[in-house]
Formats: sequence, structure tokens, C-alpha cells
Amino acid sequence: MRSIVQKALALLPLLAAAVALAGPAPARALDTSNVLVLEDDGTILTPADPVPLAGKRLTFVPGADGGYATRIGPSRGLLRRGTPVDFAAQMDGVARIALATPVTFFGEKYAEIYVHPQGVVSFGAPLAATARADGSGQLLSGVLSGPPAVAVLWNELQPPSGNLGRGVFVDQSGGAVMVTWYQTPSTRPAGQPNTFRLTLAADGTIDLDYGALATRWGIVGVSPGSARDGVKMTDFAGAPKIAARTATLAWYHDLPQLNEIALARAVYARVPDRFQFLTAFTTQPVDGPTPVWSTTVRNADRGIGMPIFDHGAVFGSSTLEHVVVMNDLALYADDPTKGPAAAGYAYAPSTLAILAHEVGHRWLAYAGASEQGLAGPDGHWSYVLDTGASFLGGNDIRANPDGSFSTTGAMQTYGPLDRYLMGFARANEVPPFFIVDDAHDFEPPANHSGEALGPESHPEAGVRFQGTRRDLTLDDVRARIGDRQPDAQSARTAFRMAAVLVVPAGGRAEAAQVEKVERIRRAFGPFFREATGHRARLATWLPASRGDASPMADPLLLAGRPRLLDGSVRRDASGRGEVVLDYADFDGDLTSLQVTTDAADGAPPVTVDVAQGTVGNRRGSLSFVLRDLPADAKQLQLALVDNRGLTSRATLALASSGADAQIASR
Repeated sequence: MRSIVQKALALLPLLAAAVALAGPAPARALDTSNVLVLEDDGTILTPADPVPLAGKRLTFVPGADGGYATRIGPSRGLLRRGTPVDFAAQMDGVARIALATPVTFFGEKYAEIYVHPQGVVSFGAPLAATARADGSGQLLSGVLSGPPAVAVLWNELQPPSGNLGRGVFVDQSGGAVMVTWYQTPSTRPAGQPNTFRLTLAADGTIDLDYGALATRWGIVGVSPGSARDGVKMTDFAGAPKIAARTATLAWYHDLPQLNEIALARAVYARVPDRFQFLTAFTTQPVDGPTPVWSTTVRNADRGIGMPIFDHGAVFGSSTLEHVVVMNDLALYADDPTKGPAAAGYAYAPSTLAILAHEVGHRWLAYAGASEQGLAGPDGHWSYVLDTGASFLGGNDIRANPDGSFSTTGAMQTYGPLDRYLMGFARANEVPPFFIVDDAHDFEPPANHSGEALGPESHPEAGVRFQGTRRDLTLDDVRARIGDRQPDAQSARTAFRMAAVLVVPAGGRAEAAQVEKVERIRRAFGPFFREATGHRARLATWLPASRGDASPMADPLLLAGRPRLLDGSVRRDASGRGEVVLDYADFDGDLTSLQVTTDAADGAPPVTVDVAQGTVGNRRGSLSFVLRDLPADAKQLQLALVDNRGLTSRATLALASSGADAQIASR
């Protein structure tokens, strides 16, 4: 049975979202105008869990079983020591260090390490270029996706350039290697110093020393790399034991986390289930996959590059399609037509444009676009795609007579391709468009934040660049995903949105805060109508009748067990099966999947490590391939296992060759 797994899980980011359920006591709601104010009842906002290691030393002692014992005590003095690392002079911004004395990590000897500026040291190879620490949602997958590594404090650290007496230092005196981050700032809080050190002894002992820490979030721990046996999430303040070949990590959060499912269920305890969109603001910063995010709850539209699914029951709704989390209200200007107050959103022309961007993710931009280079895997159009200044990325691009290109507009509307995919425009209303391949020589070379411009950059007008034009038509998109169904003649064009303001437990919303959300709510309906070319409308007032409706119960999720929502498998005559599973997990700590068949003759199940794409996500989709499925197998037997060992089992009935099979029992 072990040969059944052909490759690692390819996790689909489309549906990944943090979710949770309301507990037995509903959140208290205060209705003011057409904004629903909800006080957290302990389920909507998960409390912060900041790094508890300032002034501590965390030691990993290798054991005979290939794992580690850990202990925690006071840190020793952390003085600046060693040779400074100039990351700007290193290939890919990562420093390769040849070791004077090889070190042992998870039982393997290494003669070189790679020092990453953002608080990680890897062994034998650098982390993949795609491994990023530019947001809480990227942290875990980044450190688990490549070679063996120690996450000393993996977050958005920003070592200063130049020899300023601060930064990252390497020292190999005394038979050990020390890597010290000395007074190194992070993005949160910006500009404040952090000092910590990794010491690797020749016998494999690892010391993590922490001095003064301004930043209190990030990943800490050890990973044997992608060839591991599993992943365990823990809190190192409890000095846990680490099993052999098991990545053991702590994910610390300095902000509370907002759970959309708990939010939705609290809303439905107060208002009828009559809206397709739910938009939430908070009165404090919250943590999430990105600073502003959204999640699609159900989709019945074909030909947009999104699977057909319905997870509304998890949210307690038969109507809801999309949830938007705008985060802290203080991020935005008092006037919703003005640019956001937060510097990180300087590229966006207005609060309304950001909300339109997230609402647009209900349909966009997934249309087979990443395979054609039209969009990235995160659902944003490529910077060098001529989108007509779409809210979802790309730009309005002009082809200049000298062969160069210029961006002339950004984030102004839903473009022609957008409107077609949203169901608001006919196919013959989408004119030819183009993308610029091999884009280079951007002028200016960096965006407003100082980051080098490229295909994944935020939209921005006033940039000139070189490249090769590739002309496209809608037929190129439809050849991959089929026609949009329903089309513009029958697709829905009238929607409703509920606006919610979440306050902490025991807190109250100020009148000015409610009025600020009111201004955004009132302005967004007309803004949306104009952005769709007056093809669609969106009402933003709350239903007048409260009714007695309450969210549907979901005892499996409330019990903390992972739940399989939907699944399908297609197998061919060779015994190869392609499996797609949708799951939900109240705690967001799903770590593994066990797979077997009814023809396995008692063989133990194959355990597949899924933590890289599931931990932190309380709803998502898994995609993987099985090979050598027995011809006489009629059932695929699955078990979802979370970090606490809670298990949920399901049976997937295997259909005949070439046919889809659905879950027969849960």
C-alpha cells in the first residue's frame, strides 16, 4: 500500500481561509443604522499568542533516537560578535557559509549552512526563492517547503544594509558556529530592534538565545526538511520532546485572529440569511493570511476557473457566497474615496477600490490564468497584463511607438475580461488584449515601497518597461476553462452585502467608528454599479426584518474534529487516481491524512503530511495523486488527523474507470 502515494500534495490556495464556529453563547449585537456591531464572545477573535522567549535560551539536545530533548532557561548576554553579513552582495539575498567544523542536524552531517536575513538558517541548500515571510499566512509553508532548517525567529525581519553595527553576524570561533541577529528590525513593529542568536555545536546541540525582542510574532523551531515523517505544532515554553524526522514548530501571533465562520454564524443569529456578501471591519488590528483577505463560500458558476462547491452549511447560510475581512478600520482614511491611511496600501487609490478588489475575488482571477502567465497563483492579474486598469491587478497598458510599454491606469474599474467572468458582459464585448512577456528595464525600477517591479507587483500607473507583446483574445481563455455559465443573459446581477464592525469582548464601538463604516457602506453600492459598467448592483442595507433564523448546527466542527466536506476521485485504466478533497477544521490544525482502500488486505494506511498547506487554515482543499489503485478496490478510506490527534473518517466510493466518485458516507 505504501506505493500508492505518487507525489506530495499540491495544495490549492483558492479556498484556503481561516474559519471557526460560534460557541454556545451568541455574540452580542448592537444595531446602529445599517451597520451591524458585534461584540466578540470569545469565538470571533482568537486571543493573541505572542513569542514568550525574550530573555530566554531554548536548547535542543540530540537524542539516541534521532530526535531532540528541549529545555528552556535564561539567556546569556548577546553581544555583537563575528563578521557582518552583506545580504545585498549575496545571490538571491541568502548567505552561504562554509563551516570550519561540520555540524549534525537530525542525524545528518552538514558542511555548509545558508543564512536567510528573515531569521532562518537552512542546511545544505537555501530555502526556495518562493519561500517568503511577508505575511503571517506565508510563514509555515515557507519553512517547511524545502531543505532542513532552524527557524530562529522567522518573520519579516529587515537587516539594515551597510556596516552600521546592526544586522546579522556570523562567528565560527571555539568549534561552534554562531549566527546573531543584532538589533535587527522587523516590519511589525516597524523600525524596532530585535536581538537573538543561533549556536550550532559540532555534536548537534542547538541553542537559541533571545535578548530584547520588539517583534512578538513568527515561527520558531526545527524541521528536517521536505523528507520528513510529519509535523507537530507546539509551544516551546513547555520544553517539548521532538520526535525523529518530525518538524516541530511554534507559530506565535502578536495579534488576535479573526475567524470568518464564527463571525458569519454570529451575524445569522441577528439578521436573516438574505445576503451574498459579508464585509467585516474591526476596531483593532487582527492577524490573517494577508492584511486584507476574502474567502469564497460557494460557487455555482462554470467557466471562471473555480471549482463548483457549496460550503454554506459550515457558515450557517444557504445564501452567503463570499466573506471579506477589511481588518482594522484605522487602516483607512475617513473619506472612503481617498487612499488608505496605512502606508502598505499606498498603491490603492481608495478604500472603495480595496473593497472592490476583495469583492472581485468572488469570481476573479482564476480563469486558467496562471498556466498562461496571465495571473499568479494568488488570484491577481499579472502586472504586465493589459486589464483595462482592473481592481484585481494588471494595468491599463499602452504600446509605445518605440516598442516600449507604459502603464497609464491602475485599479480603476472591473475590466472587460473581469465583467465577462463575473457574468456581467457577453463574450463579444471583450475586445482583444495583450500581455508583455519577458518584461524588463522598468523605469522607475522600483515601486512606491522600494520593491523591484515585476509581473507580481501591485498595479501602478506611470511606469515604462520593455518586453515582447503577446496578443490574446477571450477565446484563448475559454479554450482552457470553457464558456461562462450562466452567461450574461441569465447570470445574477443583483446582490446584497451586510457590513459588520467587530469590537473586542467588553468593548464598545465609538459613534465615529460606526459612522466611518456607514460612509464606506453607503458609497460602495454606487461605486460597484459604476465599476461594472452599470451591469450589476449591490445593496448594502441590512434586512429590515430580523426574524428568528439561527445558524445551522455543526456538531463535528464544534467538537474540534476535522471534517471532510466534499471529495472526488478520477481513476484511469492504469490504476492512477486523482483525488480532490475539501475539508474544514475548527482549530485550523489539520496535519495529516491517512489513506487506504478496501482491497488493502489489512495493510496499514499511508500517512501523508499535509501540514504545510493546512495549519492555520480552517477550510481548504487538498489535491493529490494515487498510483497503483487495486482494480478490485471499491472504496477509498480516508482519515483526517489534526495536531491534537483528533480524527475524522470518511469513505469515498470509487467509481469505474474515467468516472467521478463522490463521498458515500461521512
